[in-house]
Amino acid sequence: MRNYSIPRSRHEKGFVLAISMIFLIVMTLLAVSAIKRSTLDEKITANLRTQNLSFQAAEKALRFCERFLDLAAGSVTMCTAKDQSKFIPDPNPGAGPPTQWRDDNNWKAGGISQQLPDTGPNAISGLDATSQPRCLIEEWRLNPANGNRQPAWVITARAGPKIDATPSEKSENAVVWLQETIRCGNF
Repeated sequence: MRNYSIPRSRHEKGFVLAISMIFLIVMTLLAVSAIKRSTLDEKITANLRTQNLSFQAAEKALRFCERFLDLAAGSVTMCTAKDQSKFIPDPNPGAGPPTQWRDDNNWKAGGISQQLPDTGPNAISGLDATSQPRCLIEEWRLNPANGNRQPAWVITARAGPKIDATPSEKSENAVVWLQETIRCGNF
């Protein structure tokens, strides 16, 4: 038997191997970029969900604090505090909007803010007692010189991690602040 060999050019040796390696590298880069994009999309979705839940919790805290004020139309006592212990009186009438909500100590446990209860219909499920949203009601006497008897109320709600949360707890949660001004009577 004779052995027939096909003559090959020097330039053709390993050509298929080189093309295969390039193709393999391109496919690997495509797979890695697809995985990174998928992971990033997942993080974005989780952040949007957390932000939405924090916004809803802050909205619930805002409504919770509104119930401490008599806001019924036609009420004789409209825009008065139902429970005097639940709001902060205006320390400087006519001096400008209230600023107690800016002080972190007012939001900590034992501060002057109202925390939603951790049980019952006002509780936000999935949050422990210290992570429940909080709200703060501040009186605002806009123009006391004119005998203004009915104040405005500034209600600030905060949802998210505790004020004194660790950095890892803060990075896992979105913080949402909502503020509402309720004005009653003629100003």
